[in-house]
Amino acid sequence: MKRLRTITLTTVVIILQSIILVQLTMLLSARRLLVTKPHNIRIPRPQPSLSRGFSHSIKPLQQVDHDALAEFEFWSPAEHKRIRVGPDRSLPPRVDIDQLRTSIDSPVDDYEGQENPLSFTEIAKTTHTVPDYPTDGIYANIDPHNFERQRKFEEEAVEDSAKEYQTLSEEMARLGRGSHLAYGKTLLSRWYSSIKQGILEEQKKMNLDGEELADLGVILSVEKLSVIAMHVVLSRTLAGEDVTSHSITHYLQETCRAELSIQTLRVNDPDHHKRILNAIHLGGLNRVVLDLKMAPLNTKLKQLYGSVLLDAVLNNATAADGISPAFERVKIAVGGGKQHTVVRLSPEIRDGITSHKSLMGFVQARHFPMVVPPRPWTSPRRGGYLTISTDLVRSRGYYKQINELQLINARDPYQLQTLFESLNALSETPWRINNRMRDIIQDAIDRGGSIGELPTMVDLPLPTKPQKGTPMQLSEWKREYRKALSDNHDLMGRRADVNYKLGVANKFADDVIYFPHNLDFRGRAYPIPPHLNHLGNDMCRSLMLFAEGKPLGEEGLDWIKIHLANLYGMDKIPFSERIQFVDKNMDKIRASVENPLDGDRWWLKADSPWQFLAASKEMFDAIDSGDPSSYVSHLPVHQDGTCNGLQHYAALGGDVLGAKHVNLLPSDRPQDVYSGVMDLVKQRVEEDYASGDKYATLVRGHITRKVVKQTVMTSVYGVTFTGAIRQIAGQLEDLKFLQDEKLIFPCAAYLTRHVFASLGEIFLGAQTLMDWLAVAAKKIAVAGKDVTWTTPTGLFVIQPYKKITAKEQVVTTVQVVDLKKMEQRSVNVARQKSAFPPNYIHSLDSSHMLMTALEMKKQDLTFASVHDSYWTHASTVPRMNEILREKFIDLHSSPLLENLLQEFHKAYPEVEFPPLPEKGDLDLREVQKSKYFFH
Repeated sequence: MKRLRTITLTTVVIILQSIILVQLTMLLSARRLLVTKPHNIRIPRPQPSLSRGFSHSIKPLQQVDHDALAEFEFWSPAEHKRIRVGPDRSLPPRVDIDQLRTSIDSPVDDYEGQENPLSFTEIAKTTHTVPDYPTDGIYANIDPHNFERQRKFEEEAVEDSAKEYQTLSEEMARLGRGSHLAYGKTLLSRWYSSIKQGILEEQKKMNLDGEELADLGVILSVEKLSVIAMHVVLSRTLAGEDVTSHSITHYLQETCRAELSIQTLRVNDPDHHKRILNAIHLGGLNRVVLDLKMAPLNTKLKQLYGSVLLDAVLNNATAADGISPAFERVKIAVGGGKQHTVVRLSPEIRDGITSHKSLMGFVQARHFPMVVPPRPWTSPRRGGYLTISTDLVRSRGYYKQINELQLINARDPYQLQTLFESLNALSETPWRINNRMRDIIQDAIDRGGSIGELPTMVDLPLPTKPQKGTPMQLSEWKREYRKALSDNHDLMGRRADVNYKLGVANKFADDVIYFPHNLDFRGRAYPIPPHLNHLGNDMCRSLMLFAEGKPLGEEGLDWIKIHLANLYGMDKIPFSERIQFVDKNMDKIRASVENPLDGDRWWLKADSPWQFLAASKEMFDAIDSGDPSSYVSHLPVHQDGTCNGLQHYAALGGDVLGAKHVNLLPSDRPQDVYSGVMDLVKQRVEEDYASGDKYATLVRGHITRKVVKQTVMTSVYGVTFTGAIRQIAGQLEDLKFLQDEKLIFPCAAYLTRHVFASLGEIFLGAQTLMDWLAVAAKKIAVAGKDVTWTTPTGLFVIQPYKKITAKEQVVTTVQVVDLKKMEQRSVNVARQKSAFPPNYIHSLDSSHMLMTALEMKKQDLTFASVHDSYWTHASTVPRMNEILREKFIDLHSSPLLENLLQEFHKAYPEVEFPPLPEKGDLDLREVQKSKYFFH
C-alpha cells in the first residue's frame, strides 16, 4: 500500500480551486465596493418641491380599483421566477403555487437618448413602465429629469450586478466550480433522483450484490455517488468545451478515492477528519498536512467509480424540457486517424449558468437611495423602486409567506391597506446628505482614520519571527502573526465598507433622496438600500438630515440639547438635568465644533460621537443665528423606548410592577430597568457572601450595570441560559479582576442564575406570558405545522424555521445537495418554540411604529424610525411623543392575546392550547402621563 505525503491530486486541485474562488470573490467584492459609479454627480436641475402634501399613498378604501387586481404574481421556487395568475376569487387558502404558469413582466423601455425627453406626465402614463406610480400630491412636482435619472440608476444597478455575477460565474466554471452556482444547484436537485436510480441499475448490470460491494470496500452510499457524479460531470464540462470521457472518468475515480479515504479517516482518526473537513470547507488547508493511506482501486471499483457513474449521468440528466439530454458524447478527430470521445454540455444549460440574460433572475441589484419618491406599495409585489422588482417581505428563501400574502391581497384587498399606507409613509420621507459631516469624516480618513468608528488606514505591523526562539516562543509568534493577519484582513473589509458608504454620500451629495422600505417576515421595517441609511452605524446616521427643515420654535433648542445629552450617554437623568449637562459643557462642545480633529476631541467621549458632533454643529448654528426659535433645523431628533420588548410584555399582561420599571407609569425620573436588576443581583450576592459562598466572594464589588445590561436586554428576545453566561463572561473578562481565567465562566454562570431570578421577580408577568407563548408554539410545531399569526397592521406572519435531516441532504467533500426545497422540509420544533415569543413581540413593536408613522403622516409631520427609536424635527418632538403614546394605548387596548388564541384555534383545530394567563391591573391610560415612556 503506497503511502502518500499529501492528499490526492484531485483533492489538492479542489482545494486550490476553492482558494482561487475565495480570492476572486474578495476581489470582485472589493471592486464592487471601491470602484462604484462616479461619486461626484452634479445635476444643475431644480429640486422637487418638498411641501409635505403627502396626501396620496394609496387609493381610499371606497375607491379601490378592482381592475388593478386583474392579475397578481407569485415567486415559484421551482421555476426561479415570478409567475402570474388571474383574479380567481375562488382560489382556496392554500394552492399549489408551482402549478401556476404564465409570463414574466415585459421589459422596460429605454428613454435615454431621445431628443425630446418625455415629460413626467407622459412617463407616468406609460403604465407598463412604472405600474401604479401616482401623479398627484408630492408626485406631481417631480422633476422629469430626476425621474429619468432614477430609472437609469436602477437599470445600471441591475446591469452592473449581473455583469459582476457573470464574471464570477464564468471564472467559477473555468475552475470547475460551476455546479456551485445557483442554476447549477437547481440542476443537481432536479437530476438527483434519476441519476441515483441509474447508478443502482448500473450496479445491477455489473452483478454486484451487497456482500460483494462490502468486500470491495465500497462504503460510499449511492446518495454520495450520485452527488459526486453530477458535480464532476457538470463542473468538468463547464470548465472546457471538449472534455474527453477518459479524463472525466479518471476525475470521477480520483474524487471517489479521496472521499473514501476521508471517510476511512473519520473512523480511524475523528479529530484529524474534522480538521481536514474544516480546511476544505474554508477553501484552504491552513497548514494542515494530510497524510492519507490510499489503496489503489481494483478493476471493478475503477469501473464502478468511473464509467458507471459517467453513464448514469449521461443517460439520465436532461435539459429543462425533461426530454433532451443535458450531455452528449461526440467523437472528434485528433490527427493520425485517431479519434477521441468527448463529452459536451448542452448549449441551453451552459447559457443557463453563464449567460447574462439568465443571470438576471438570480442577481441581487446593488440598491441605491432614490431621487424620486418610491413607488407606493399597492400589493405584496408592487412597491419601492420604479423598475427593480422588490417584495414587500424579505423571504430568506422561504416563499410561502409572500405567496400567502398574494392570495390574501387578491381575496381581500383591504386587509393589507393599513400596512401599505404605513410603509409608504416611511418611504416618502425625504432626506439629504449632511455634507459638512461628510467632509469632516473624509478629512479624518485622509489623516489615517482610527477615530470614532473609523478603521485605521494603515495595516498593523506583522511580528518578526524570532531567530533562535524556543518552541514556546515560536508558538507564541505564530499565534500573534496569525492574529495580525486576521486583524489586517478585517481592517481591509472595514475600510472598503466606509469607502462605499462615503461613495454613496458623494454620489447623492446634492440630491433629495428617499429610502424605499420593506419588511422582514415579522413585520419590522427596513430601508431597502443597504449601504447608507439611517439604520446604519453612528457614522451613517451622522450623515443623514431631513431634506425639509422646520423652525425650532420655543422648545426646539431644548430638545436638541436633550438629544445631545442622550447621544453623549446622559440619558438616565431627568430632561432638565440633561439640558443642564449641555449648558455646563458649552465651551467644550463649541471647541469640538470649531476644531473637531485638531483640538482636544472631547466629542469622542460621547456614546455616539459622530452624531454628537453633527447635533453640536446644529445647536451652535441655531444659537449663532441670533434667533434660535426662527432657525430652520434639518436635524432628526430621537426619542427611544425603554427596553421596548419588556414594555410590550408589561402592557400585554397588565403587569404593574414591570410597567413601573420600564417607564409605562409616570415618575419624576426615568426608571432604569438595568440598574433595577443590578440592585437585586447585588442583594442576592450579599446574602450569598454572608453565608461564605465562593463565587459571591469573587464577584462582590464588581457587579456593574454593564455586566447585566446585555442579558436583561436580550432576555425578552429569548436568550438562553448558555447564551447569557457567554454575555456575562465577556463583561467579566473586560473588567479583568479575576486573576485565574478559569474562574470567569463559573462566576458568569453564578451571576446568570441571579440575573434570571431577578428578572423573574421584577417581570413575573412577562415570564408567565413568555412561557405561554412558547408552550403554544411547541404544540403547533409538534403537530407538524409552522407557527403563523396576523399582526395588528394586517401582516400574515409565518415562522420560517425548518430542519433538514440526513435523508434530505447529501454531503460530500465536493458539494452539498439539498434533496428537498425549504417548503417541503419538516418543522424545526425547538426553533419554532424558542423564536415565537420574541418574534411575536417584534411584530407588536413594529405594529406600534407603523401605526405611529401613519398618524404622523396624516398630521403632516416628518417621521423616521430605527425600530424603537422614533425620529422627527426638534420642534415636533412634543407632538410625536403624544402620538406614539396614543398609538401604544390603542394597540394594547385591543384584545391582542385573545385574538391570537382565537386565530390559533381557527388555524390549528387539532391542537389543544392552554388557557391564557390572568391579566394584571395596569391602567394603560397612565402611559399618556409618563414623560419617560420614550425619552
